[in-house]
Amino acid sequence: MTLPEWALNLLLTRKIIHQSPGRLRLYYPVLANAAPAVRRQVSGVIDQINLPAGINSIQLNSVSASVLVLYEADRHGQADVLAWLDGLTALLSQSVIRLSRLPQSKRAMAQKKLIGFLRRINEEKVLMKKRIVVPEHVWT
Repeated sequence: MTLPEWALNLLLTRKIIHQSPGRLRLYYPVLANAAPAVRRQVSGVIDQINLPAGINSIQLNSVSASVLVLYEADRHGQADVLAWLDGLTALLSQSVIRLSRLPQSKRAMAQKKLIGFLRRINEEKVLMKKRIVVPEHVWT
């Protein structure tokens, strides 16, 4: 399942609040309106994935609807980090929607498979280069 273009654009809407070399704080309006359970789910997935080399941390602040990204500025330019973050946001948005549509009895296993998938692709540094689609076997 993929989101329509207009919905994906809405989810990817962000504003840079603060920037300095190696540090980006971004505001995501969609986080301000997301249910607490959705914010916890996204935060839980982010906390468990292996970040690509040069991306040191991602911290979701659900109170301010912001995301703090710390990265190695000598390794990645701001545009590359934003492109990677947009890819991750699109992937997580579609995944949260897909998880929410699964029966409760299947959600934990699907989330575990999703995290495993995200760990593998980050280890291969694929997210820095192209948009990723979660394979169907994760949801079954």
